[in-house]
Formats: sequence, structure tokens, C-alpha cells
Amino acid sequence: MSVERQVSTTAAGGVCSIARHSPGQLALHLVGSGGYIGAKWCLSPVFYAARQAGWKGRWPRRLDATINRTVMPMTEAPDDRARCDVSPALRPGDPIPDVLVRLADGTLRSVRSFADRGLLLVPVRGSWCPYSRLHLADLNAALPRLEAANVRVLAVSSHADADFWQGWGVRIPVAGDSDGTLFRALGVRVEHWMDTAWGRVVPYESAFLFDASGRLVAADVRRVSSYRMRQTFLSGEEWLRIVHNQKMEAST
Repeated sequence: MSVERQVSTTAAGGVCSIARHSPGQLALHLVGSGGYIGAKWCLSPVFYAARQAGWKGRWPRRLDATINRTVMPMTEAPDDRARCDVSPALRPGDPIPDVLVRLADGTLRSVRSFADRGLLLVPVRGSWCPYSRLHLADLNAALPRLEAANVRVLAVSSHADADFWQGWGVRIPVAGDSDGTLFRALGVRVEHWMDTAWGRVVPYESAFLFDASGRLVAADVRRVSSYRMRQTFLSGEEWLRIVHNQKMEAST
């Protein structure tokens, strides 16, 4: 049975400010999130119909992201058992996709070019998602030890939102995949009418470990609910164990 652990957010170079809510904070956020979820279910069919008619408005996604960051409860925690709720397109030994992502400085770069050493590639739902924030906070705490083991960490979201992540103290670089090309190549793009309605491109929250030759070693893919609390993600500690078991910490 997997063991939940408290998210640790202390990392070299400072403290990440992302943390699970206390019971008092949780009570307040449950009230706010309940009201917003109800309103969202009412508005979504209207936005979806407009999208089907060709409307391409961006403001619903931005509004939804802002409200989610404000009211959604932070309850998720790490566990220590890798699993794939959804079967990814890649199998162990498959090469990393040669897909361009947009870095925080606006430049385009193929994810394959990051695999000159081990690479932990982490598709995340976005800065608006409590699950993603706590997931990256946990990996951020393990980042110095992953780097010491010769493993890069690169997160990818539809929108990089670098200012948010950096402001929260997350040192992991986050690249953008606005049209979901990488998510589709990995087999983790979510196709759901409500995401379409709000103009979101969302992956299944996941992580893919590639060795220095760019071949897949291990994967973890989670089916995440936007409304269910206390969901779990694979811990940074477990990824470190997998890296060491694969003897990826060889010197450069």
C-alpha cells in the first residue's frame, strides 16, 4: 500500500511557499470552491457551444486560472508507488519525442535536446491547479539531489507561467506546450469538453524519466479530478530511488 507523506518544500537556495492548507484554511476554501464549481458547471455549456461555433476567446481560461489559484483547496500529498492510470504512448526503451516547447525566455527548443543526461520530464496541468503546485513543490525539494545524480528536471504546461512558479520559489524550469503537441506525443493529453469550453489544453499529470541516451526508463501517469481532494502524486523521494536503482548518477 502506498504511504502518503507530508509535502516538503524546503530546497537549496530558499523555501518554496507552496504548501498544503491547514484545517482552518481548508474550511474557508471549501466554501469558496463549492460556489465556484457550481457556477462553472452552469457556464461551461454556454462556453462550449460558443467554441463549437468558432469562438476563440482567451479570457475564460485566464479568469478560471485566477479563481482557481484563489479558492481551490490544497490537499494533495506524495506517495511512493508508481502507476499509470492512463497508458502513455511511450514504452520503456522508446526515445523521447522530438517536439518543440517554448521556454520562459520565449525561445523554442526540442525536449530531445535536454536529454544529454538523465531527464525527468513532468507534464503538469498548470499553475492554476492545486495538484500541480504541490506536485512541483515536492519535486522542487528533491531537485538538488536529482541534479547531483545527473538528472535534469523539466516541467511542461500549456502555459509556462514562469512568473508564478518563480514567485512561489520553484526552481524547476517550466516550458510551454500551448497546443498540446508534446502531451499528445506522450499520450497524456486530456480530451474533455469542459477543458475545451474554457480554452484549456491539459495533460494527465505525469512524469517520464529518460536516461542519457534519451530512452524511457520509467513513467507515472495520474488521472486527476479538478474537484476531488487528497489525491496523490509520485514523490520526489521515490523518483530519486528509481534514479539510483537505474544507476543514472554516473559522472558526466
